[in-house]
Amino acid sequence: MSQRQQRWPPGAIFCPNRGEVGANLWAWSLTGSVPWGSRPISVEGSQVAWQRNVGVEQFLDQHQLEWLLCLDSDMAPEWDQLPRLLASDRPVVSALCLTRGFPFPTTAWAAADRVYRVTDLVDAMAADATLPAPGLPLVAVGTGALLIWRDVLERMASPWFRCGQVDPQLLQEDTNFCDRAAAAGFPPAVVTGARVGHRTGGVTLWPGADGRVWAQWAATEDVRSPIRIREDEEVLHERQRQAVAAARLNGRESAIVADAGSRR
Repeated sequence: MSQRQQRWPPGAIFCPNRGEVGANLWAWSLTGSVPWGSRPISVEGSQVAWQRNVGVEQFLDQHQLEWLLCLDSDMAPEWDQLPRLLASDRPVVSALCLTRGFPFPTTAWAAADRVYRVTDLVDAMAADATLPAPGLPLVAVGTGALLIWRDVLERMASPWFRCGQVDPQLLQEDTNFCDRAAAAGFPPAVVTGARVGHRTGGVTLWPGADGRVWAQWAATEDVRSPIRIREDEEVLHERQRQAVAAARLNGRESAIVADAGSRR
């Protein structure tokens, strides 16, 4: 067992979806950067708050799992996103993500009426800072790439994600979750060095370290081709073993077990 896999306990990667998940996202969930023994959780549907609550219930039923990574099906995580979130030692922590609507602000809220733009976080990204930080308050984050530790969910009352609580006209289940988690003693955080892409149309939007929004055009099979989710867990575990074995064969094991604080 590698140093990376020994460092953190297993958890669950949870993807709410409409029946299909991008091939690259599903393959990422089986890579060596995910602690051994972790499990995928999939909930199909079109009611995202309900899907998130069902995913939490399934996670809590598996007592050997210690953390839940909520990862929406339109996310494009970097290979080291999960280790960087785990290393933050924050009970509720998000990667840095952009919304899909112009002018593409982040999903990190400085206040109830102010969301951070990429230009606001250039220095924080350069310092690999975790929000909140001096001069950079944080009240809520999105759930597109959100890591939650078990004790947070056990402390909070079900349903964990509730719609219409902040504004009766809006869903905002993510904001409501952050409000109630903070009230329970678990305020949200954002690791600015853990950036995740957000797919929309034919491109993936990235928060650039230079303060600009970058659009990555990708091959069709990379970001748009869906695969049916495999419910056979033995098949999933075998694919995970094969991914780790292939990485070792290609001399990438040192990258897989590298310290979470390092960057390419």
